[in-house]
Amino acid sequence: MIDWPMDVITRSAGDTRALIVKPKKCIDRSYISPDDGKYKISNENKIKIPNGTYFVEHKSQGHFHVYARDAAGYYSMYGRRLGVDGLYIDIYPKLQGRTPLPELPLETAVAVELVFPGHPDSSVPTAIKDCPEELRAEALGLAIYKGTTIIGTNYSYDKARLKLVQMFGFENVVDLEGETVLNPENKKEILEVILSAASRHNLEGYVLKKFAYNGWWKLKGIHEADVFITGFKISTSETYYGQVTAVEVGVYDDEGDVIAMGRVSGFKDADKVAMTEALDSLPRDNPYMYRPIRILYQERASQGLLKHGAFDSWREDKSAKDCLYSEQFEEA
Repeated sequence: MIDWPMDVITRSAGDTRALIVKPKKCIDRSYISPDDGKYKISNENKIKIPNGTYFVEHKSQGHFHVYARDAAGYYSMYGRRLGVDGLYIDIYPKLQGRTPLPELPLETAVAVELVFPGHPDSSVPTAIKDCPEELRAEALGLAIYKGTTIIGTNYSYDKARLKLVQMFGFENVVDLEGETVLNPENKKEILEVILSAASRHNLEGYVLKKFAYNGWWKLKGIHEADVFITGFKISTSETYYGQVTAVEVGVYDDEGDVIAMGRVSGFKDADKVAMTEALDSLPRDNPYMYRPIRILYQERASQGLLKHGAFDSWREDKSAKDCLYSEQFEEA
């Protein structure tokens, strides 16, 4: 069975499928630190962004999807999730009448970020099912255009963006912050300006783009990781006595073994209550065990554990097996 366009823009990754192209890891963020409201880079040689001309866009907090129209004119919207049949799950029928989406040419696929305005990205799956508020699809890049696959080519981003603007309209395209040129003389200064701007605007970061669907570089000033829950800390304090206030987290190594990454706190009170109730009522079938979360942390301790880990959001679009040590903690 053909799962268009995901059969075109994904590859086999063991017993599942993975997107061929995703933003590259650009930096070891231990060389970036905040300094009185501004970010400083202590070693620009660790910033793995090649010199050149880039378009700079803000990085939205949402869920990555591919919006497409096939040769017969049928529309689809695929995220990263696979169904029991091994095919990607099409959520387009759920979005019809709720989320404004532009018309696409035949045999065209656009990478989009599905954003729930005014809410964290963890609310998106619930919003798709039953939330009356509209989701917004922000165009990220052109993957396939009129039957021509853009992946792996040097199809320029400025050329692709003109097509995205024509299809989505200016209001739905990710805000273009501008164009910048990186060279050995200004690289450190320019990147510090971009990082500091993200901090001022309360953004996670920016994406520097050269091409339509490859050569995207993430630039973020905060360490983040996708991990899963392996245990729970029960508070003994007077305020939260008997309640889950933090969790132990881990990731998988390439052999399928769990690597402990330390403890994470920072959950909302409602989450603490829900985890406590689940732990009390379902001790052997706890739905929070091995549930993926995105966390933020300052740095790693000498033994590899994460320091000052804080909960950021639930990763409803990932499973525990997607939380790999090799993809997040080993330098490229």
